[in-house]
Amino acid sequence: MNKKLIALAVAGALGVPMVASADASSVTIFGRVGAEFGSTKIDRPATDTGTNYRQETIGDNTGISRYGLDIKEDLGNGLSAIARIENEFRTGNGTSQQAREQWVGLSSKSWGSAKFGRVHAPFKDFAGGTTLDPFNTTNIQARGSGGALYAPANGYGAAGFVDHAIRYDSPSFGGFSAAVLLSPVDATQTDSANGQGNVAGKGGSSNYQIGLKYKFGTSGEIFGGYSNDDANDAQKLASANGRFGDDEEVWRIGASWTFGDFKIAGQYDNIENALAGNGGVSCSNGASALGRSDGGISTGQCNSSLNTNGDGDIWFLTAQYKLGK
Repeated sequence: MNKKLIALAVAGALGVPMVASADASSVTIFGRVGAEFGSTKIDRPATDTGTNYRQETIGDNTGISRYGLDIKEDLGNGLSAIARIENEFRTGNGTSQQAREQWVGLSSKSWGSAKFGRVHAPFKDFAGGTTLDPFNTTNIQARGSGGALYAPANGYGAAGFVDHAIRYDSPSFGGFSAAVLLSPVDATQTDSANGQGNVAGKGGSSNYQIGLKYKFGTSGEIFGGYSNDDANDAQKLASANGRFGDDEEVWRIGASWTFGDFKIAGQYDNIENALAGNGGVSCSNGASALGRSDGGISTGQCNSSLNTNGDGDIWFLTAQYKLGK
């Protein structure tokens, strides 16, 4: 085939989503690619016979690179069918892609949106969380630095995703808005101990999170919320740090204020009964600076400052100044 015709066909194929996005129904291709140099110093405890050392990488071990499809279909009367298919990949080491958001749903300007599938938690992208961290998905992100942001393995904090979930986001009413997450699963096959899912499991079906927010025009907002992750049967029978597993509960409150190019923000989390294993707080490579299951890298950090079944508080404060774009 003529090379010019091939180029024209490719250009035409890429142009279709852009043309369609101007209509009520659309399929939009999105994504980004990144790579960075990262250097992490490992300080071993005195009880460890090893020596201190430094690990360095060039690549994308924090998951900034991704691609996907945003889908919208007009159903009439202000109602639309929506969907997202998103996958993550990593530059630098050829690691195969991993699933990110994967959901279908309905949306309306008058009553909001509902999503069904694998979604973000409100504590991640609605009420604080990664929305406050200017270094999110970089080597110095707060959720991978010893617990500056609540980031449990079940995805209910600022890391990961929640499987088997329903999420509802309301429209804004006079500056007030809400996001509600439910993961009503109670089955052995959703227990991560058996290789599936990241929340609930047999005997642990009441899993939900509520985020509330009030915006002051375009300059500031206050937010808060409550999160509950039921301990499943296996967690309730397992003892760690002198306690048996119980339902993990988190209360959050925070605020942010923007004045010109300057921004200050902060949040406070109160955590009770931090769960590990099938959700909850754990030490994991997933949110740490140089992890992501890369062979030879073992710099997993605790995603919060809590021990399994422990209670605690996490504060996060940030001041930012924006230079142009």
